[in-house]
Amino acid sequence: MHKNFRGGSVNRLVRTLTLLGYRFYKSPHEYKRGKFHVIITVWSERRCSLSLHRDRRCLVRGHEAVWTGKDVSEEMNKIMTKHHQLRDEK
Repeated sequence: MHKNFRGGSVNRLVRTLTLLGYRFYKSPHEYKRGKFHVIITVWSERRCSLSLHRDRRCLVRGHEAVWTGKDVSEEMNKIMTKHHQLRDEK
């Protein structure tokens, strides 16, 4: 699942993920929490995109990415709700 952010801060998005329990995984902006994997692509200082998927084990390749499903959409809603709360605190 993908979401584009315009006019938002990448730092605020990283703070949102940290508050939700995501941990830094790989450079520059990859985070994991349980079975979820988030990748932030930075386009400019005020534009970025977030992609979220669920990891599913696969014997041949290690894991596969599952981009759809109820659990993925619920997790994206959690991220967006927390992100909006941080935005409104200012």
